Amino acid sequence: MRHVCDKKNWDHPSDGPHGKGWDAVKTEMFSVVSKIANIAAENKATLVVIDHSKEDTIETSTSTTQKVTFAMPGTARRIILPVPDHLWFLGYDEKSPNDALISYTTKRALFVSGTSNIEAGCRDPNVSVKIIRPLSQKNPYKQIVQALYGEPNNKEEQE
Repeated sequence: MRHVCDKKNWDHPSDGPHGKGWDAVKTEMFSVVSKIANIAAENKATLVVIDHSKEDTIETSTSTTQKVTFAMPGTARRIILPVPDHLWFLGYDEKSPNDALISYTTKRALFVSGTSNIEAGCRDPNVSVKIIRPLSQKNPYKQIVQALYGEPNNKEEQE
C-alpha cells in the first residue's frame, strides 16, 4: 500500500479517484505475489506463506461453529490464499480436530487437510495424509516430509 501511494503521490489509497487507489494496491500486490510464485516454481521450491490464525464464528440457520482461519484481511486473503498448494494449520490435537480449538495441553499436530473447524488444505494429488500427529519436537521437518512423500530416496534428500 505504501509503495503504491508513494508512486502515485497519494497519502492513502482512498485519495485515488473512483476507487482506483485500492485497485492499484490490489494490482501491485497480485503482481508481486505472482512474481514470487513464478520464481519459486522455476527453482522447484515450495512457496511458504506464514500467517497468524484467528477464530471465526460461522453461523448458519441450523448451527454455530467455531473455525480457526487465516488472519490476513480480505484483499490479501483473496490474492494470496489461491496461490500455494499447501495451506496448513499448526495446532494441538488429542482425539479430534475440534480439540485444536479448546485444548492447549494436548500434543502438537499439523493439519494438512481442513475440517469444519480448521481452515487448511492441500492441492497436491500425491499427498493423502490429513493430520500429522503428534508432531516431533526433535525433527519435525523430516517427519513432515516422510509423512507427505514417504522415505527420502537418497542421502542428499535426508539432509
